[in-house]
Amino acid sequence: MIVKIFKAAKSFAGVNYNERKNENGKSELLVAENFSIAPDRLKKSDYIAYMENVCNTNKRVKGRQFHATISCKGREYSVEQLKDIAVQFVKKMGYGENPYLIYFHSDTPNNHVHIVSTRVDKQGNKVNDKMERVRAQAAINEILNVDLERKADKDIQEAKAYSFTTAGQLRVLLERQGWKVSVKGDEMKLSRCGKNISTIPLSSLEFKEPDEGRRKQIAAIMKKYKAGLSHQELQALLRSKFGMELVFHQGKGHSVPYGYTVVDNKTKSVYKGGDIMSLKELIQPVVDKDKAQHCNTVANAILNKNPKCTFEDFKAEMAEYGYKVGYDGRVSVKGSKGYLISMNSDVIKNLRYNSRVKVANSFNVINKDEAGIIGKLYNISPDDMNIGKADERRLQNVGLYEDMMKSYILNGKDVNDTLAENGFVFVKSGNEVYLIDKKEKTIVSAQELNLKLQGSEAVRYYPVDRLDSMAMGDMMNRDPDAARGFGIIDLVCGIIDQNYNVRQDGGQKRKKRKNVQQ
Repeated sequence: MIVKIFKAAKSFAGVNYNERKNENGKSELLVAENFSIAPDRLKKSDYIAYMENVCNTNKRVKGRQFHATISCKGREYSVEQLKDIAVQFVKKMGYGENPYLIYFHSDTPNNHVHIVSTRVDKQGNKVNDKMERVRAQAAINEILNVDLERKADKDIQEAKAYSFTTAGQLRVLLERQGWKVSVKGDEMKLSRCGKNISTIPLSSLEFKEPDEGRRKQIAAIMKKYKAGLSHQELQALLRSKFGMELVFHQGKGHSVPYGYTVVDNKTKSVYKGGDIMSLKELIQPVVDKDKAQHCNTVANAILNKNPKCTFEDFKAEMAEYGYKVGYDGRVSVKGSKGYLISMNSDVIKNLRYNSRVKVANSFNVINKDEAGIIGKLYNISPDDMNIGKADERRLQNVGLYEDMMKSYILNGKDVNDTLAENGFVFVKSGNEVYLIDKKEKTIVSAQELNLKLQGSEAVRYYPVDRLDSMAMGDMMNRDPDAARGFGIIDLVCGIIDQNYNVRQDGGQKRKKRKNVQQ
């Protein structure tokens, strides 16, 4: 577990940063402690105003904000575990009585929390910040009861399991584990919290050339996905999709790297970056044309890999590559204005169709008749419906539905309102009436429930055979949610209603004209 303390800041930008993440659904506020007002009644500006008021008690302190992160490897620790660790950490570092906020983030490969507090306490005293970074890691190790010598031995053995050709590549592997690594003479030293923990004699290292075939494969992958991506975006993509790390090397005070290393976790191999793709090619600026081409490449790869891909699956996968897909099929880069490409209308229709198929198949359907009704409601082919078997749960539900419906019909004054409130609707196909439970995704025939509804005026049912395909098409074009199968049953019942009323009105008019002529 790694702790990082940011430079003391004049303003509480850390609150703004985390609250923006909150608004975008990428973070969660776990703790808001030592504020005079109940936290659930506070907003971002209130947190900042309160912290500033506390700091105003000692205006000699210019760096007012304490901002730190605690991160674990992957999903090794849960939200609650990280929360408990963060609370203990705040107290050990001397900020336990100050107002502080703890946010959880899971938008990177590693779960982590952000901590924001004041560097001035409520009595106007500056919190001790001497040797803060060293004390921070020591506090985490104490909380986790970490044996650093044992951890160093474990990390060294894991690093030595990789194929590497230089001591510098081994150093990269160890630095990834959070160690401060230095080389003096024939020794590589690992330190943490300002203390030397372990030493590796360089003469003991066994160098091994990584697989050449794999090097060519990595080169092909990087070439394929580099077009349209910055080197930072490619770094994130390779990490999330291929289990590879691009470790960039840059001088102090420089933003442009002078070299990079590729760590392939899949085959436990380390490569010199220049042997795979030149640094110049890797960090070259991205132009819009390349970005659009890359966007098309990624979209086609997703669609070709899964012909049954739903709109939601497609949108989620594109998001992993940094693209935002609108419901109209326009694709843009996250956080930018305008769009890169507009998806083909037939592709969008197919994605939406697959979404409807997925939602329709969440229903417990046990025969062709039921499949046909759900297929009509969701405007899909019955052949795309999965027909299962009646299990014990369905048999129990049938008995429950029978009792519920009889109770509604016999005792309810307004049966149809009661049905609607509880998520039920009756539909008719041919000569058979069916009950649909929208919440539990179940369809059962009235015959199976021992209900005789034909000719009943108390219960309303919708004849699905009267569905107008043109009206259905118009609805799909107007409502992207319905086109993907969400809330579609209520809308379809509305179409049946409208179609029935229009026919009924037309019939009455024809009848009037006939009477006038007579």
